[in-house]
Amino acid sequence: MSKVIQGWIKLWVVVLTFFVENYFPNPAAQFLIGYGHEWGILAQTNQTQALQWYRRSAEQGYAPAEYRLGVAYDRGNGVYRDPEQAVMWYRRAAERGYAIAQNNLAVMYRSGDGVGKDLSQALKWYRLSADQGEVLALYNLGLSYEFGEGVERDLAEAVKWYRLSADQGHVGAARQLADAYRAGRGVAQDWNQALAWYGKAAKRNDALSQFMLSYAYRIGRGVEQDQKISDDWMHRGVRNADRYALAKWTYIFENAEGVSADPVEELRILRAKAHLGITNSQVRLGDAYLFGKNVPKDEAEAVRWYLRAARRGSSEALWNMGWALSNGVGVPKKPEEAVRWFRKAVVQGNSNAMVNLGLAYEYGTGVEKNPSETVRFYRLAAEKGDEWGENNLGWCYWRGFGLAQDKAEAIRWFRKSAARGNAKARVNLSNAYASGQGVAQDKIKALAWMYLAIDVGTDKVNAKSLEQEVGSEGCRQAREMSAKLLEALKQNDA
Repeated sequence: MSKVIQGWIKLWVVVLTFFVENYFPNPAAQFLIGYGHEWGILAQTNQTQALQWYRRSAEQGYAPAEYRLGVAYDRGNGVYRDPEQAVMWYRRAAERGYAIAQNNLAVMYRSGDGVGKDLSQALKWYRLSADQGEVLALYNLGLSYEFGEGVERDLAEAVKWYRLSADQGHVGAARQLADAYRAGRGVAQDWNQALAWYGKAAKRNDALSQFMLSYAYRIGRGVEQDQKISDDWMHRGVRNADRYALAKWTYIFENAEGVSADPVEELRILRAKAHLGITNSQVRLGDAYLFGKNVPKDEAEAVRWYLRAARRGSSEALWNMGWALSNGVGVPKKPEEAVRWFRKAVVQGNSNAMVNLGLAYEYGTGVEKNPSETVRFYRLAAEKGDEWGENNLGWCYWRGFGLAQDKAEAIRWFRKSAARGNAKARVNLSNAYASGQGVAQDKIKALAWMYLAIDVGTDKVNAKSLEQEVGSEGCRQAREMSAKLLEALKQNDA
């Protein structure tokens, strides 16, 4: 816009404002001046000026101005957010029959924001608004019927309201209508109808609808299979997606709501979430590459995804980076650098990292050996309920490593770890009973603990010598005792 035109607009605004303020205090004109200030139509955006003009208009009972004041207090536009004030202004406009204000008042009743939660009141105001054809109210009535909010659940009725709203171009209603046809909720399942409505929403950049079109073209559901079109819709969806869209698509996929379980689609969802910066998904994608789940195994790619999540502060990813560097997985082995990542994870309370730092100090890997630091980190992990922290702390007590030897205390920590299913702790208890150290010697109980260790992964060969010592009757008793011990472990009384 040229400076000349801008100058004329400013002059016109000054003249109009002066005229309305001094000679013609018409509420509609006051509202228009306020609206111009709010949206920068007449001049630069000025929320303060907008609210002043809206208030003048509202004080004369002009419903659109009352509604805009409600919005300002509802969203905190130019004022501190005040839900109760928002409800007051919405109610004034709603009682004058202003449809969008009726819808917004219903929303406040539905959420209990600024007014006591009352689904029947919400439904009442939705209906009044919908009777005037307000598209949002039509959509919200559909939601009310679908989820039984303030009214008995009725999926067919929900579909009716969604259709009325979607016919007026509401994107969310079009998607809900498509979902209904896809899953056969309130209407006969019909993928052709579902895709028609998804298409309308997708053209308005609705990410979830774009994901559904991608899925349909990839597997040939309701359309001819076409990987290129599928990829195009997926890329559009990723560009437009927010966390809600990805979360809902994940829910639909995982709960098989009219879609088929599919590892390829699972990976596509995971990758989309990871690219959106959701750290848990970045870690899971790293895991997929690490173990070759639905993708070719690629340790370097796994580490790249762990690093992305770690830079966003994921404690699990921080630990994974330390683990990769300490073991040379996907990156060159660098124990000192691994320790630095472990420390970052420990700050965030990651018990795996605490155990790894304990191991580093115990064996001098990346740091100088330090028994007291070993015990400190094992104890931190143990006190968080980490099974390896508990077992390793017990082992320190057993050997007197970094603290005074105390085999009874060692047994206590072994039991805690064994209760969590740690095979090494169960073997340690078996050895204690076999040797009579820290507990009364009992070869039958030693074998029972070994059987419990075998149940969670210990090699059966470890039981051979004990079985030979106690004989067949002793083996039978040990089997019975192992079942009792397992039950006692569940009760923390082994």
